[in-house]
Amino acid sequence: MDFSFARSKDYLNREDWLAARKGGIGGSDAAAILKKSRWDSPWSIWAEKTGVYRKVIEEQYLVIGKLMEPVLAKLYSMETGCDVANPGDFRIFWGEEKYQFATIDMVDDSDIIVEGKTAGGGAGADWKDGPPLGYQIQVQHQMKVMNAERARIAVLFGSPYFHFKIYEVDRNERFVDLMTRVQGEFWMLVENEIPPEIDGSEATTEVLRNLPREEGKVIELDRDVIQEIDRQREEARRQVKFFSEVQARAENTIKSLMGDAEVALVNGAKIYSYKADKQGTRRFLRTLKTWGMAV
Repeated sequence: MDFSFARSKDYLNREDWLAARKGGIGGSDAAAILKKSRWDSPWSIWAEKTGVYRKVIEEQYLVIGKLMEPVLAKLYSMETGCDVANPGDFRIFWGEEKYQFATIDMVDDSDIIVEGKTAGGGAGADWKDGPPLGYQIQVQHQMKVMNAERARIAVLFGSPYFHFKIYEVDRNERFVDLMTRVQGEFWMLVENEIPPEIDGSEATTEVLRNLPREEGKVIELDRDVIQEIDRQREEARRQVKFFSEVQARAENTIKSLMGDAEVALVNGAKIYSYKADKQGTRRFLRTLKTWGMAV
């Protein structure tokens, strides 16, 4: 791997660094553009890159992330025997494609990209089959920019107890080619200020909720367009209501079959619990195991 800094730039401060990131697609954008992010969507990323919207990240998360970097570096070195280096807090590596860049957490002395993560609360379940897809996409993007064949994701889990694990991720050339093509199409939308297709994700909803409004402004909508959209909206509402009622009926049937029991078994395996809270009211029917695990 060539880690020469010929295509990189070190910015003076966070503000300049963030402004430069608007000029391309980074690893943290990659999953969102492929609609595989829990936090962003193609539309929210487009809004940020074009200046329509500026995402505000809570300072607490930035501080915690910064404080954890040396901890992750130390744990990685203890686990692998390799020293790690930070290429620069505000350094951006630009790829061969003009719209691709990467910011790298760490590089070890074997020239392997190391992406550091922390997982607390119930996040550990997301890692039971390996790194979450969004993080895998992130390091595939980094490998493309850095011309690398392998990366590692180093994660510190904080629940139910602290433990540290390193995941190897090999470059997937077919995926990288597909990702690059999709990103190229997306970047054309950014350059031409053409928004991607709107979606129903929470990220897009959040951006639209926080866009500035002009008080008292009135706009005329195309009758044919809005009529079809409104038809879809009303049909979705009816379906949500119908399936909510189906779910409630099914859950009430289970509750009635359980009677005064707190736990229900199937073939000897615990399937449901329906226990009272401190006030003596049974509020939540909990599924303990799926049918595939019980039968």
